[in-house]
Amino acid sequence: MEPIKVQQHPRLGMKVLPGCNLMKLSNQQVLELKKSLWQHGVIVVRQQSLTALELKEFAQQTFGDLTLGLRPKPIDPEIASDLQSPGVFILGNPKGHTQEIAGKIAWQWHHDKDHLPRTEGLDMNALYVVMLYGVEIPQQGTDGQPHTTEFLDMIEAYNNLDPAHQQQLEKMSMYHFAPVSPQPGVEIPVKKHPIVSIHKVTGQKGLYLGSDTSIPTGMEGQPELAKQF
Repeated sequence: MEPIKVQQHPRLGMKVLPGCNLMKLSNQQVLELKKSLWQHGVIVVRQQSLTALELKEFAQQTFGDLTLGLRPKPIDPEIASDLQSPGVFILGNPKGHTQEIAGKIAWQWHHDKDHLPRTEGLDMNALYVVMLYGVEIPQQGTDGQPHTTEFLDMIEAYNNLDPAHQQQLEKMSMYHFAPVSPQPGVEIPVKKHPIVSIHKVTGQKGLYLGSDTSIPTGMEGQPELAKQF
């Protein structure tokens, strides 16, 4: 496989802690990792060798609870055990012999937090960290072009708006519906979130638009029009 390339954005995608082992970070390295994450939004730690359980342990030790009320999926005997752990979700085709692709919902632009159930005591603007660990990266995407995982800088997007538009959006919120259907008998509440969020650590303002299932307040009865917002 060719080396994975990271296209450097002025803020997103900073490479950090070269040569480290995420399972053996010092307290100073943990602080450096968090500081870099808050500053850059997306960071990259290269050359790690982790099982799904180790990834979960690292996440818990570094950032705390990662379940947020989600029910863990049962272990699949057809998938390698080192790829599975409660709290870790698979994107792709780990079974190999099937065309079933897990996590296809992630192929569209989305905010990862907009489909999570409301956890008691959790502020909807709470710090929320998503980790992607690459096991096998396809050479091509579904469009035949080189495979990419892309991120948008929503702080930059907000800053690029004119002041009048910023003030308009700061007064608005959106309802966020689950982009996937829940399991039978499981109800996922609809969540309301301001369109302009304020980062808990840096104080920076950024847009929070969710997925195409999100609807601005006042447009609840016009879902098709809401998609054009």
